[in-house]
Amino acid sequence: NGEEPVTDLENLPQGTRELVLVVDSDPVLQQFLDLLERFQRDHEEPLLMLHTSDSLSLKGEELGPPTMPAFLAALPYMGKLNDLNLSTNRLGDEGAEALSGALAINSRLTSLDLSSNRIEKMGAQALAQALATNSHLLHLGLSFNKIEDEGAQAIATAIAG
Repeated sequence: NGEEPVTDLENLPQGTRELVLVVDSDPVLQQFLDLLERFQRDHEEPLLMLHTSDSLSLKGEELGPPTMPAFLAALPYMGKLNDLNLSTNRLGDEGAEALSGALAINSRLTSLDLSSNRIEKMGAQALAQALATNSHLLHLGLSFNKIEDEGAQAIATAIAG
């Protein structure tokens, strides 16, 4: 549009000034906004799509542990989401543990792909704890992770309930 970005906070409207200060001072919120911006740029989809879509693929978007809290903060606002692909994101055990908290209370998600995420035994055990209370998830993809026998057993026990 040819306009220069406003850099002087004093010239911003009152509500906008506080929003800029909050975003600048909250690294998790900043990561979330960066993720949304990258998603919109890469997929050429409006951000509204995140709220209304029933399927979302963030495969290979590098949602490692530092970005996971930002994504999880947005998850409750994705009201119709039932199919989520987070494969190839290097989540590791830390990301799986963070995700397990959201899974424990999520009643919409029926399919979750966590393939190729460097999840090991501890992450699988955290996911198992979430699955013990989540009866809605019907498909969980964990291929190309190293969950070992103990992680697989924990998940099988949780599913058998």
